Amino acid sequence: MSKTGRYFIYGLDGKLQKVVEPINEHPERNADWKVGVSNLPIDGSIKEEDSIITKENGFDNIHYVKPH
Repeated sequence: MSKTGRYFIYGLDGKLQKVVEPINEHPERNADWKVGVSNLPIDGSIKEEDSIITKENGFDNIHYVKPH
């Protein structure tokens, strides 16, 4: 789990290969969030407007994966 909501994946050569940001309108809730449960880890996702993955930041081939 990422506390920042950002995952940086590096190749064996140490070069950055991918950046993954789980997008959620409620980043304060993790995937297992349930009403009344307060001891779950928080964060781990970000709001879309806070994403660093943009064309302006030099990213190409930006993809969205829909939840199942």
